[in-house]
Amino acid sequence: MPIKVTVDATEARFTLGKVGRVLSVASVHRIIGAVMLTSINETFEQEGHPPGSWRRLHASSLAARFERGGKKKAFRRDGSNTAGFLRFARGKKILTDSGRLQTSIRPESAGSRLLIGTNLIYAKTHQEGAVIVPKKAKVLRFPVGGGRFAFAKRVVIPARPFLLFKPQDAPTMVEAIETAAAAAGEGGGR
Repeated sequence: MPIKVTVDATEARFTLGKVGRVLSVASVHRIIGAVMLTSINETFEQEGHPPGSWRRLHASSLAARFERGGKKKAFRRDGSNTAGFLRFARGKKILTDSGRLQTSIRPESAGSRLLIGTNLIYAKTHQEGAVIVPKKAKVLRFPVGGGRFAFAKRVVIPARPFLLFKPQDAPTMVEAIETAAAAAGEGGGR
């Protein structure tokens, strides 16, 4: 799912005009890709942009994660949470269950364009949100922990955008490109 970003790049065009003699397009793409990956990783760490803007995980999602494997229980017989589950839930970050989504994001040169995205099929659902409805049954059935199940006619997964261009990204890119051009200029070439 590549992301396409349009930026008012007047300052960047001026800078790139000066450094174009020193840096190749591939070098500029590597620099911009590195800046964007740093920014995207920051979005994951801060759970959204602005920080904390991603909607919290539902308790049933956390319980299902905790009980994967079947040996641990999130709930006691009286319905209260176990101490182990409470410890687990307290430190759980959104969209970082395994870290696979975050580490799958890659920049890719495509001629004069730079694409940044992931090939994971569920990435679009997290980026844009989705509504899940049953295809063959009347209701959805999913585990909520403690051997219990919940039923719903639809489930709404909120958008938690992680591929975004922040206002501070452009100046950071320009600075990184200028620094690389200055270093390459001193070194005498590409």
